[in-house]
Amino acid sequence: MILFSVWNWLPAFYVVAQTQHLPTASKRLHLSVSALSRTIRLLEAAVGRPLFHRTGRNLQLNAHGEGLLLAVERSIGVLAPEFDRLTANGFASALHIGIADPLSQGVVMPVVRSMQLEHSDFVPFLHGCVDGAEASKLLLTGDLDLVLSSERLSEKALAAESLGQFSNGVYCGLGHPLFQVPSAGQAAILRHPFVVCFPRGSAWPAVLQRKIGVYVNHEETALDLCLGGEFLAVLPDVIAHSYVTHGALCRLPLPGVSATPLFVTCRAGDESRDCIGAVVRAVHHHLVGLGALELRAPRMRTARVRQGCARPGTIACEEDAFRFGDSLLVRAEYAAAQRAYRAALRAPAGSARERAKYLLRRARISLMTAKYAAAYRDCREALTLDASPAQRASAESMLALAHCYRGELSFAHSAVSRARAGLGEAIRMSRTEGLKATVDVARAEGTLFVVTGLPRKAVRSYVRGANAASELSNAWEHSIALGNIADAYLHAGKAESALRYFDQAARQKDAIGDRWGMCYLHHGRAFVFLERGHVDRALREAATGLKLAIGVSDLKLVAMLNILLGRAHLARSDLKGAQRAFRFARTAATRCKARYEMIQATIGLVDVELSHGDVRTAFGRAIRAQAQAARSGSKDALAAALTTCAAVHIQRGSDDQARQLLGSARKLASRLPRFYGFWFAVSGGRPGHLHM
Repeated sequence: MILFSVWNWLPAFYVVAQTQHLPTASKRLHLSVSALSRTIRLLEAAVGRPLFHRTGRNLQLNAHGEGLLLAVERSIGVLAPEFDRLTANGFASALHIGIADPLSQGVVMPVVRSMQLEHSDFVPFLHGCVDGAEASKLLLTGDLDLVLSSERLSEKALAAESLGQFSNGVYCGLGHPLFQVPSAGQAAILRHPFVVCFPRGSAWPAVLQRKIGVYVNHEETALDLCLGGEFLAVLPDVIAHSYVTHGALCRLPLPGVSATPLFVTCRAGDESRDCIGAVVRAVHHHLVGLGALELRAPRMRTARVRQGCARPGTIACEEDAFRFGDSLLVRAEYAAAQRAYRAALRAPAGSARERAKYLLRRARISLMTAKYAAAYRDCREALTLDASPAQRASAESMLALAHCYRGELSFAHSAVSRARAGLGEAIRMSRTEGLKATVDVARAEGTLFVVTGLPRKAVRSYVRGANAASELSNAWEHSIALGNIADAYLHAGKAESALRYFDQAARQKDAIGDRWGMCYLHHGRAFVFLERGHVDRALREAATGLKLAIGVSDLKLVAMLNILLGRAHLARSDLKGAQRAFRFARTAATRCKARYEMIQATIGLVDVELSHGDVRTAFGRAIRAQAQAARSGSKDALAAALTTCAAVHIQRGSDDQARQLLGSARKLASRLPRFYGFWFAVSGGRPGHLHM
């Protein structure tokens, strides 16, 4: 009875406890200060003890108040997700889909595209999950709405449904010898090497032995290598279907290949949500239409040979033992590229320079996957060897990049200086190797200019790298340089120039299949659209980039794109969507120790909490962001964190402290920091009279 008698006063208590300032709470609740003060006194009288220490109009929770606030927050945490589900607005509401294996991703995208033709406001968010345990946890916390996986998630609060089983088959590409012999027997098939996607290796019959040519961890790469004609592959029939129809793949008659189950899981009770039910039905309809849920072989005709259907970029036997690994690296197949590099190292004589070549390639993979400590170790080891001048310049350049990404700018300056010093000798000894080193040095130099607030100088460095890559006829390096130029123009405030270079880079990357690079381009274009107020276009670009980032397993990219998604959701006042995106970003950034992204995600969460009015939580988080930024060595990061702390003080009514913090931020950064690349978000709750 006491609880129900005070029930109507609890919202007032919650807001006052968050702000700990009666005038601020009264504005938020649209009540007078006197009425709000009277409500708090009535609540305290009902519970029989004070809940605050009072100093004028400022209030501070005592131990009893802290306990009540925790109870209210827990209650809101239970009620809020349920209200979100009850009030979800059809297909316009955000739907977060978890993908727990590569097979699911190949199924989801055609379904999403078909649903968007019927519902133009349907924009789902795809999230990669490490395994079923992580997917279950994210469903239970409300961060995911739906999960597609090849294992049943068995938590009591979850509802799992089997959609059937995927049939799998053995396929060969147009250039493979067996393409002309579609009725080849088992013995003939087993004489040829296979590409194996190791998360799905269990589909192969256990009683048969086969040759393994290469392991990959993405279905798409296995498909690419199979299409190239060098390897056979076990592929899901649903994925191979269109290539069989167009004459690029042929299904070989090998019995015993097992099927793969597909489960869809959501929280119990959510099955009735319109968008979840529609997705489940669409997935089932899509797969049944292709015959993909049958245990028997799908109804596919053996394709007639059609000339000209093979994909460009087929991997051929080449004189450079490392080139096969390089081609896998372009496709973001990091584990397979590592194995290819190790095999290549055993092939040559094993000289110090061959060892350095291997270490530098391994360091590059570490940089691309945000493993900066590993990249640092490999570069340092390469420098201890009898490496060539070009290799030493490249090693110093990669060291500089690792230091830039970790916020260690003084070390980055030293590494760039050493790289520049060795470049002249590298060019004199070998024009080709010198040009390769020039590409690396220009990238490191440009990145350092961007971090230190000199984007126009960065453009000149990146252009020099692009020219060197063009002279080498290296399309991948040239596309990376174009993307870097676009980044630098964005930092310089030249959005039109940035878009032009983004588009040029995208055309090149699309032609060579560079999915990793395309993630950065989607991120850049999403930022431009968000700056121009085109929030829906920004969300689509960021969501597309996030899907690719999940596919290439790049945690730093996942963090970057989730940060941008969070900013876009904030622009639409979708606080739950923003909070979810920033939390995903913080988790990914923490896993890969990407310091700048950790700070940006923390600042984003502060802005969400300020928008909620949760000043108490925002204050603690802002202090943590300031400490992280101080350790990073980046002036922009620290200016952003100080400005964020100032925003919290403004909400608390401490204008003098806010002015001091903003003055310190102004001394560090001549302009308000942003949230692209090395810019930082400081957008929430800043009144005009305290502008920088």
